[in-house]
Amino acid sequence: CIRDRVERRDEISIKCLEPAIRSFDVKMDINEILRRLKRLRIIATMNLYDRALLFRLGDALKRRFAEVPLYLPSKNEVLSNLEALLNERLRERGETGEIEISDDQRPYVEGLVDFFYRLREVRELGVAVMLDCVEYVVRFGDSSNYFTTIDDALSIFVAPLLERVEAVGIEQLIDDLTEMLAQSFGIGKDEVREKFRNFLKEVQRFSLFSTFTL
Repeated sequence: CIRDRVERRDEISIKCLEPAIRSFDVKMDINEILRRLKRLRIIATMNLYDRALLFRLGDALKRRFAEVPLYLPSKNEVLSNLEALLNERLRERGETGEIEISDDQRPYVEGLVDFFYRLREVRELGVAVMLDCVEYVVRFGDSSNYFTTIDDALSIFVAPLLERVEAVGIEQLIDDLTEMLAQSFGIGKDEVREKFRNFLKEVQRFSLFSTFTL
């Protein structure tokens, strides 16, 4: 794509390729530009599932890059390092203090993490989304409202990412999510439909298969 744009003129003023060119506002002929661009490397990440904000890469562009999939660590690895991961994010944001998961919060947090691994059957989400949900629950949840807080977190962070899920239909998707939540939190399906009503409604709203009414 850069080469295509460069080849349309004999010389160009380059201001955005400092790592490759090593200077700004350098004028040079097309051959020198192309020679230096051969040393240019671009490393990027892309969430293919955040379709509300991102566009798919076309095949012509994808052939010019090496794709390296990044997979979710094991559940045990995440659970054993959960507080460290949360506090590392705090430091990256420049915040002070520490996040600690209390004993009464831990069963709910572990259920939430377990749900993310079950959710991989529908759509594989990254660690960042999981940590967003966990941090929300730890910050705002207490013994009187844990399920409400988890329902809010899933509605905010997860439901939008379940847009356009390849499924038989919305009814099947809702049934699958209900079963996953029931297994992760050790409650019945009727209780799931009550406690996670907002999340399930948001999934329905974001799905293409919006033919099922809760």
